[in-house]
Amino acid sequence: MTRILGIGAAALVLSFTLAIPAALAQDGFSLKGHLVYNASVTETEVDRGTADEYVGFNVGAEYVLPFGLGFGVSGYTGGDPRDTDAGSVFMVLGEANYFAQLPIPLLPITISPYVGLHTGLGTFSWDTRSDDLEQRPELSAADLGWQFGVRLQITRMFGVDAQYRRMSATSEGTQASGFEADQILIGVTLF
Repeated sequence: MTRILGIGAAALVLSFTLAIPAALAQDGFSLKGHLVYNASVTETEVDRGTADEYVGFNVGAEYVLPFGLGFGVSGYTGGDPRDTDAGSVFMVLGEANYFAQLPIPLLPITISPYVGLHTGLGTFSWDTRSDDLEQRPELSAADLGWQFGVRLQITRMFGVDAQYRRMSATSEGTQASGFEADQILIGVTLF
């Protein structure tokens, strides 16, 4: 159900943004930082389960061309490496987004809905508890996914972002598995 809602919302945002004139799209370089809330589902060769939810941080930079197509790189980390149940994650993502800019009459605020795709590389690692009989090694991971969101540009140099990101990662190692993650990002952008 979540996938259907996510795909429907992404299609709605995309159809809405394609109707906006390209001249209204935001452009230029920006730095961004987000708080990430993550809920994951893991699937191994043996079973399927829900991993612990965690909060992490995402930082990145992007450049948006005058017609609204933006390219960026960001990295996120999450989980507490001292938490032996959840472990930790670190991923570096390359992303492409299409932005539309909607000025609000009589207010100095601009709303920029966006949709995009991303790919990334990273690691998942766990501490080993003393009662564990099985070692849980660090795994390298590759990710491919999509996102949609909205940016409120409050001033010429400051914006607030809200984003939903769907991650599909596969890991390689002695415990090969797949990770499906729903992430919600809330943060700021500096232009």
